[in-house]
Amino acid sequence: SIALKECRDVTIRDLLLENAPNYNVSLLGCDHVEIRDVSIRNGYADGIDPDCCRFVRIARCRVESRDDAVVLKASLALGVRRSTESVVVTDCDLVNVRNGLKIGTESSGDFKNIVFQNCTLSGRSEIWGPPPFDIRPFPSAGVSIQSVDGGRLEQVVVSNVTMRDVRAPIFVRLGERGWGQPVPRAGVLANITISHLVA
Repeated sequence: SIALKECRDVTIRDLLLENAPNYNVSLLGCDHVEIRDVSIRNGYADGIDPDCCRFVRIARCRVESRDDAVVLKASLALGVRRSTESVVVTDCDLVNVRNGLKIGTESSGDFKNIVFQNCTLSGRSEIWGPPPFDIRPFPSAGVSIQSVDGGRLEQVVVSNVTMRDVRAPIFVRLGERGWGQPVPRAGVLANITISHLVA
């Protein structure tokens, strides 16, 4: 696993990560990050997690995860509200049990200028228990876009995405879960464009 906190000008490339017991690549409060040509095999948890990060490019990666493949967050892990901005995920091949491309597991901060493009997504079922195996598909989405903790989520572009074996190709939610809020209130979803998607 790779975990970086409050780093600048980071390049992660040409790596193979196998059997990581937690998040495979976790970025918290990092700016100007490039993740390129990284392969993740049999990841137990999320594949690549930019949280409160800005100016991130994830390109030509293959992620096989038992949870979310690529998930953007804006949590309170830094002790303050901080946005996730200017993130591009492009030319990736994602295999997952939960969500392929996700925004907003935690959304106390804002999201702005996010691009998901030219990716392939494949859902898979998880096997539980001894033979005869109990195969349980998780409630998964290809692209999941959520603001549930008061943050603004705006200027998101999803284009040229192909997916198969997902239960919901697109899931968009504005909710009032309210983590980190004295009184739960909804944030904002605005200017979201989804085009050229095949599922």
